[in-house]
Amino acid sequence: MANILNDNDIVAALFARFTGGYHYMIALYGVGEGNTAIKLHVNNLTGDFAFDTGSYNLLGSLTLCTLIKIGTRGQVSPAEIRAIVEAIPLEVPPADQATEKTFDCRVWFREAVRRLDANGILTCPDIDALEIELERLADPNARSILQGIGRFTYFVATTCT
Repeated sequence: MANILNDNDIVAALFARFTGGYHYMIALYGVGEGNTAIKLHVNNLTGDFAFDTGSYNLLGSLTLCTLIKIGTRGQVSPAEIRAIVEAIPLEVPPADQATEKTFDCRVWFREAVRRLDANGILTCPDIDALEIELERLADPNARSILQGIGRFTYFVATTCT
């Protein structure tokens, strides 16, 4: 996998959940400590949702279902990307209020991609099309991941660059 991913890649990481669906994360591959990724996501492990970041052994995760390259950093630093996505309020954004009633990691991910697009870091003209593509790519692998017999897959998004 190291020969496919590079230190400039921005990837969507979807993790299979035993309760169904996926946990969504943005990761900056290869720029964390010890050549790991930097994770950018929200979780509610302590009750309320909170932004979480840090070095993460992405390729070692047992529930990682698929990685999808959604763009490259170019000359933008990981710290600049972090600042953009960390500033996202932990609530359903205006762009999703007509369709989303509850804030979660998927809703945060959608807004993070919108903001990275608005800042010229990646190009994603249709967040709904990206979400459909991500789940279409992850779905065939989810069951084997949860059974402990699968390995994550890797793709390059066609709806986002």
